[in-house]
Amino acid sequence: HYIAGKAAFTSSMGYIRKVGDNRVLEVYGNPARIYNPRPAAWIKTRLFDFKADDISSIHVKGPGGEEYTIKRDENKWTFEVVEEGKEPNTNYCNQIAWYLSTLSFKDVVQKGDEKLVEKGLDPPVWSFEINTSAGNLFTLAIGNKKDNASYYARANESPFVVTIRSNVTEMLMSPKENVVTGRPPEKVTENKPKKPHRTKYKVEGKGEPLPLVKIVTNKGEMVVELW
Repeated sequence: HYIAGKAAFTSSMGYIRKVGDNRVLEVYGNPARIYNPRPAAWIKTRLFDFKADDISSIHVKGPGGEEYTIKRDENKWTFEVVEEGKEPNTNYCNQIAWYLSTLSFKDVVQKGDEKLVEKGLDPPVWSFEINTSAGNLFTLAIGNKKDNASYYARANESPFVVTIRSNVTEMLMSPKENVVTGRPPEKVTENKPKKPHRTKYKVEGKGEPLPLVKIVTNKGEMVVELW
């Protein structure tokens, strides 16, 4: 057993000590960075072992009961349930297939079934069933947003809950209408009211504070405090 220390004088060197030995050794490399305790640094982060061209169908379930299946016949994608005037955008479907085939996780959050409801994974907010031409079935469950950069997810009913990047996840979470138009879903942004700009002007000869004066311009509100 060894204890890894911080980087040495240069980032290409580091300190290390054997348990039970008080001697500190300076070694090549940064042991603290090489032996990263995060699981993602030690295990394969790719979630699925198939190529985009291997996918024969993708069944999608989203919020509000929306559900659809896209199927591929050679290079053409179609909906399993055909609606007049609605056909999936081939390029968009190819992009979804590529994202699924290259999907990797950022970090392992937990092992087990604790707080799955809280993380939006029981039931999942979005779920995917991916069938391949070889007859294999893969599943992906996407839950709530962990932070601005990631979502909770589980693959193939694994006991591990992981996080996946939000930019990829939000592309996969496509309602049927976006699959038809070929346009990614619009990101929902919170419109926070802008705080009024405060400026102080000194008026000569006035010793007592005057009330705040609100000035409305074409660029918004500005509050002026006179004294």
